[in-house]
Amino acid sequence: MATQLADAEVSKPQIAVPDSTCTKTSGCQPTATTVRAVFISDTHLGCTYAQVDVLCHFLSELRPDFIYLVGDFIDGWELRRRFTWCSDSTRVVRMLLDLTRQGTRVRYAVGNHDDFLRGDSLLSELVMTGGFEIAEEFEHVTGDQRRFLVVHGDRFDEYEKQSPLFCWITSAFYNLMLAGNWRLSRYCGGSRDKVSKRLKSWFGSISRHVATFRSLLSGYARDRGYDGVICGHVHAPEQTTVNGFEYCNTGDWLENCSAIMEHTDGTLSLRFADCPPDYKAS
Repeated sequence: MATQLADAEVSKPQIAVPDSTCTKTSGCQPTATTVRAVFISDTHLGCTYAQVDVLCHFLSELRPDFIYLVGDFIDGWELRRRFTWCSDSTRVVRMLLDLTRQGTRVRYAVGNHDDFLRGDSLLSELVMTGGFEIAEEFEHVTGDQRRFLVVHGDRFDEYEKQSPLFCWITSAFYNLMLAGNWRLSRYCGGSRDKVSKRLKSWFGSISRHVATFRSLLSGYARDRGYDGVICGHVHAPEQTTVNGFEYCNTGDWLENCSAIMEHTDGTLSLRFADCPPDYKAS
């Protein structure tokens, strides 16, 4: 699929949020914080271990001018294997649709788990009909005039080029880690990512894999004249600057519940979501 770029407008649209739009279904809150842009990826809606209620709580506290869904928003792989769509997943979609009606521009960069959107023009048209812009990658211009490439990043993952058997083994291992996180959080009150962090720390190959991914993607964006890149895919939230080039990884909503946020002055920050008061792993 040919690369498509959509330039983010620098001017800030005025977003009116009347109290009448704040319903239980949409999750709106009158005290929501205004930000210029929010970048989230790897929500994996449809996966058993998606932290959808935490995501709903996170979105309800913000009023962004732009929302970027940086790939793997929907877990098509998991839905093909076992349909696990829940009502909270539908609530996330409704919240995003509500935001588009209030003036937020929602941009969807396709990832490998929602790659069904890459080859199906009808599905892509349906997504765009809901007010979402969809492309392989986007260009986002921050409030302080910096240009960022926004892309999921699976094309720069060396693991994705391995044999199907290797990919299946790594996927099965990752699902075991997620199951451990879920059980610990549900029955022992532990953090939602404790098991996976401990296991990942034992395997130096995972750190090397993330470093290679960072290097390849940063080099690609730098060569095209960007000031930075915002990506997802590897479930490793990070914000770092090397020689004036800024690398931002949004993380994920299976382990880390993290996002990149652009504030009204154009600065970027990595944010980890708080659990809602009534949160319970499900």
